[in-house]
Amino acid sequence: MKFAGFVITYQRPNILHETIQKLFSQSCPPEKLWIIDNSEDMFTQNLIKNLEDERLIYHRVGFNSGPAGAARIGLELVSNAGYDWILWGDDDDPPPVPETFEKQFLAIKDSKIHNIGQLGIVGQRFNCHLGKIIRITDYELQNSDLLQVDTISGGQCKIVNRTVIEAGVLPNHNLFYGFEELDFDLKLKKKGFKSIVESGFFLSLRKRYNRIDFNRPIYLKKSSAGLKRQYYSTRNLIYILKSNRFIFALLYQIFKNCLKSLIGFKYGFNYGKENFQNIVKGVVHGISGKLSNNKFTISGR
Repeated sequence: MKFAGFVITYQRPNILHETIQKLFSQSCPPEKLWIIDNSEDMFTQNLIKNLEDERLIYHRVGFNSGPAGAARIGLELVSNAGYDWILWGDDDDPPPVPETFEKQFLAIKDSKIHNIGQLGIVGQRFNCHLGKIIRITDYELQNSDLLQVDTISGGQCKIVNRTVIEAGVLPNHNLFYGFEELDFDLKLKKKGFKSIVESGFFLSLRKRYNRIDFNRPIYLKKSSAGLKRQYYSTRNLIYILKSNRFIFALLYQIFKNCLKSLIGFKYGFNYGKENFQNIVKGVVHGISGKLSNNKFTISGR
């Protein structure tokens, strides 16, 4: 088994450096690590040069391609280099424990599950009738060893089988930011591949971060950056639902976003106005397929 990976970064050399150290400190580290640099400055490139580590391969994109564009580049580069398993990494999401990758690979070593397309430490299901990400219950984790899920988010030690890339499954670079993993994972599933998480490790992480019996609030007030991200997440989800012909889910999410566009005004007019504009533009652009990139600067991406 040949294991390598890539890490997406955007103008955060200090955070990236810490993550690189943690990745190579794993009990089962990647043999090589491509740094996919979306940065507009030279600090990340200088960092990699000064580290003088032959395991690191630097790739400068030349512009901010977002997580979606960078992930596509990374998956193609590592796959073309002949590695069997590919870590899809972010600069600010290192593995939680030194045995993370070892635990993931041991979990599938003797598994009878065929066509495993990817592994992760945390996963979710996707309700194609409502267009919603569904949390795996604590009960399911307590009563299984390996669990099949529909999607594995970025930053959750997402490790992709090269056969998925060879089958033509790649991220849509035009999504730029938000739900690019969901888009990839739905394509993966359509091709007959499975997404797997190890239940015991998953449950231990919930306990570690106090996420047992967690219920996500209906709406959370967002930061200024969060409001900007709202455009992309809204646009991309609507586009994905339309592309997959999840018609009822599309209608449901349009209705839901109409409500969310109004709820924001409870936090003040200026907040409400920006929230409203980003959601409405996201819905309109998602339906029309207008996927212009880099409308906003996304911190860390």
